[in-house]
Amino acid sequence: MYNFGGSPRGVELIETDRVRISDIHAQADMDAGAIKLSTQIRNDLTTSAEGRLTATVRLRDSDLMLTRQEMPLTVPSGEGACFVEPPRRQPRWWSPETRSFTS
Repeated sequence: MYNFGGSPRGVELIETDRVRISDIHAQADMDAGAIKLSTQIRNDLTTSAEGRLTATVRLRDSDLMLTRQEMPLTVPSGEGACFVEPPRRQPRWWSPETRSFTS
């Protein structure tokens, strides 16, 4: 008989900043031609924290930046939400016949 107490596999501890993004969700708004980002920010400090949130949209597998938005923010102690909608001018729809977004 074996004693299987404890963890039978390796364990990792991950150190994170006291103020960090805990969750992010991106949703395309086809009618508005926009991407809406909902971001949960966790602040484990006892006071509010000042910072900047930057949202950058790039073409997949490319360094081509489609849009970028920066915004200052104050995160209260605990968990807070931040909503960002990076501007996208002249959206172009993708299809299998589309060779590139850069043309």
